[in-house]
Amino acid sequence: TEDSPPEALHDLRKRCKELRYVLELFAGLCQPQPYRTVLRALKALQDHLGEFQDAEVHRDKVREYAAAMAAAGLAPVPTMLAMGELVARFGERQRVEAAESVARVGALVSKQHRQLVASLVGPA
Repeated sequence: TEDSPPEALHDLRKRCKELRYVLELFAGLCQPQPYRTVLRALKALQDHLGEFQDAEVHRDKVREYAAAMAAAGLAPVPTMLAMGELVARFGERQRVEAAESVARVGALVSKQHRQLVASLVGPA
């Protein structure tokens, strides 16, 4: 869900990568059209999960820098406000990417997509 912890979305990204590698390994056994469609959907999900992960890393790093600057007494108010704005923007980007990822997962597990996956090695 959109409220899943970041670790769960990162694990999903790794599982998608594993599935994609398996599909690429056995590409020669698959029907071309369903294969391309499934692979494209999987890559798109991975891209959104990657954007989510990147936003989390950037948000956490900005928070880390802000804390270090504050502890060292090197935190002018405009700088801290700008850092807070960056954290908020990265958080919003995470929310957008999480929502997009959830929608794409829903499409991947739909009955129509499951039939497409079943057709990978069946008659065209």
